[in-house]
Amino acid sequence: MSGLLFLLLLLMAVTLNGSVQAIRIVEMQVPQIVEVGKTVHLACRFDLEGANLYSLNWWRGSEQFFQYSPSSADKIIVYESPGITVDKELSGRQAVVLRNISHASAGRYKCEVLADYPSFEKHSETTTMMVIDVPARKPKMSLSRLQWSPGEVLRANFITPAVRPPSDLHWYINGKRCLAQQLTLQARHQRKHVIVLFLPRSVSRSAAHTSSQTPAAACDSFVSATLSVSLSGSHFKPDTSGNV
Repeated sequence: MSGLLFLLLLLMAVTLNGSVQAIRIVEMQVPQIVEVGKTVHLACRFDLEGANLYSLNWWRGSEQFFQYSPSSADKIIVYESPGITVDKELSGRQAVVLRNISHASAGRYKCEVLADYPSFEKHSETTTMMVIDVPARKPKMSLSRLQWSPGEVLRANFITPAVRPPSDLHWYINGKRCLAQQLTLQARHQRKHVIVLFLPRSVSRSAAHTSSQTPAAACDSFVSATLSVSLSGSHFKPDTSGNV
């Protein structure tokens, strides 16, 4: 019995002495959404579990664009990749700085950590970065007139610079979304906007007020949307001012 116990203890000691703790990436910092022209900082926090770092590598898709090797003569190597401009002076083990972000910079980013001899273990994590336009010009809305009554046809036009990524445009009247058949959309690109019209019950004194979400970048193309809807009593809000 004592011989069996000794053998088990010996096997445990050999296993513990020969085991290698796995390296791991603790945190990967890549902004999810970035505006065109901005500078971003990529960071990868990792735990080597007592091992030495052989290299820290950054990839966008299948292309490597950065390598940090502390034991090499050239500690930092930057590889050419479309849409990737690395600030070599500000980049290293702690962070990688990318300047002049463009739509070509978007994609799937991977941080890869490789331990030194004898294990040469590696671990990687990936995440996605999206690049967007934010137009400098504000959208414009034009109305056929500023007062309506139930039974009349409301016509409105909305124009905004086209941006990326494209998305939908919606019209609302007093919180009610207009139907698709009431809209006409002409554009090469679309960006999500919410257009809200407030129609008071008393049309003798009020003008329509409009508001919109406005993302915007100076673009040559634009989105033009037209609303044409026959108004009913349900489109109007009661007048709580006391005026007739």
